[in-house]
Amino acid sequence: MPTRISLLIGAACLSSLSALAKNAEVDWWRTSGAAVVEHLYKAGGMVCSLFLYNQAQAVVVTWGKTDAKEVSFYDEHWQFQTNQPVSAVVRIGTTWLGESSDRGPPIVMAVGGPGRLSVPLSQSVESPLRTAAQITMLSGSSKMDIDVDRRKMPALLKAVKRCRAALK
Repeated sequence: MPTRISLLIGAACLSSLSALAKNAEVDWWRTSGAAVVEHLYKAGGMVCSLFLYNQAQAVVVTWGKTDAKEVSFYDEHWQFQTNQPVSAVVRIGTTWLGESSDRGPPIVMAVGGPGRLSVPLSQSVESPLRTAAQITMLSGSSKMDIDVDRRKMPALLKAVKRCRAALK
């Protein structure tokens, strides 16, 4: 894996949740362009994250024991301010995140930071991930399209399920 992607994934791990501890990480599955990683919080809580990435960008879906918490998008060229509220549209496969609208894709609120946007999740994403060929995010001039290898997704989601079952 190129060093740049390793650094991007490392930054995504550290930035995806503010309470993330640097001292505990467990790989549940790792393959070209994707990984499932368990992270320990300083306070003792754990999360599981699915990483999907290419040469310059990454998408990270993070789950707690009971549900998905957020989907984060990483691109080192983005210049969002820390904790900046940003409106975005997000599509996983053919499923738009957010409440449907008859005037176009639903808008969700994201929180920005240097090189990232994080969208809190209020809906399940497992089903859309199973069949998605692509994950898309658009916010102003910032755009991301990450291709999803559908052949790998069953194994990745199985690893997420095993990881979440191990959470305390």
